Amino acid sequence: MIEILQTSVTLFVGGFILAGIFMMAVNACKFILKGWK
Repeated sequence: MIEILQTSVTLFVGGFILAGIFMMAVNACKFILKGWK
């Protein structure tokens, strides 16, 4: 039971971090495109 809980927490945190990196990448792309144009 504890192992399942740890796996769920790991996936949740991993997904949260990936989402944060993705949003940062999208914002960086928008910033670069604005500066380029």
